[in-house]
Amino acid sequence: MARFVSADGEPTERPAIVPVLSWANPPAGCLPDRPNDCLSAPNQKAGCLASPWRPGATGLNAARFQGALAGIEASFRDLFAFRDRYAPGVPIFAHNYDFAIPNGAHPACAGPWLKPSLDYCGWNVQQGTLIVRQALTDFSSMLTGLAAPTANNNFTLVNTQGTLQPDDWANELHPYPNGFKSLAAHFVQTLRAPFPGRI
Repeated sequence: MARFVSADGEPTERPAIVPVLSWANPPAGCLPDRPNDCLSAPNQKAGCLASPWRPGATGLNAARFQGALAGIEASFRDLFAFRDRYAPGVPIFAHNYDFAIPNGAHPACAGPWLKPSLDYCGWNVQQGTLIVRQALTDFSSMLTGLAAPTANNNFTLVNTQGTLQPDDWANELHPYPNGFKSLAAHFVQTLRAPFPGRI
């Protein structure tokens, strides 16, 4: 099982992967996804994909978010092309994460990832939670399209949305161990079909 670079991985990361793919001949590739990629850019204030709060505002800035989502989709398509060139026939699996809660919780070493963008735009945690849910739902719809049999991408979406309860989250992006175990169960179930007797 190969863990490919993230879909937004820089091209400079890829030469190091090519020889690994050539000798390892992995049966499949798994792609990690991050919800903060869907909601904020590295400059969390300039890159906020939510509209500023005002009466009647809908949350996500539709034009800006769809542009960001199109960029993520393009990165996935680029990854498929990379796979087809260097590891043809290897299926790729990715998940659609789960509905993170942008409450600012984070470990001492990193974060917060979601709340600063929403704070800057004037949304509270309850409103921000709905915005994150909307963003990740749209993200999942995009992945579903890429995983459709007619898309011929040799790509499987592991549906993990709706798995975690609020108390399962250790911080904005990561669950507690039992939450990880619940998410992993979806991967085990999905991988058993293409790899019978091996998982």
